[in-house]
Amino acid sequence: MTSHHPRPWHRGSLFGPGPRRALDREQRARFRFLLSAHRRARRLTPLHEHVGVALLKRLSVTGQCDPSHETLASDAGCSARTVR
Repeated sequence: MTSHHPRPWHRGSLFGPGPRRALDREQRARFRFLLSAHRRARRLTPLHEHVGVALLKRLSVTGQCDPSHETLASDAGCSARTVR
């Protein structure tokens, strides 16, 4: 009998205790600039830009970033469904 993974889409996933990468000041500024540039090019909505800034705000100095949808929604001033 073969052993199947209970959730095959999780096999090989990098989520969890995977590699983390902290961003320095210049990389954070570049991320903000790219969010703004994509919003101006109409690839992102203004709310999605706010969610991106909220993610950047929650990024720790160790590179770990795992806030809940509700936390990001309250930071961005939108609903949790918009964050998803």
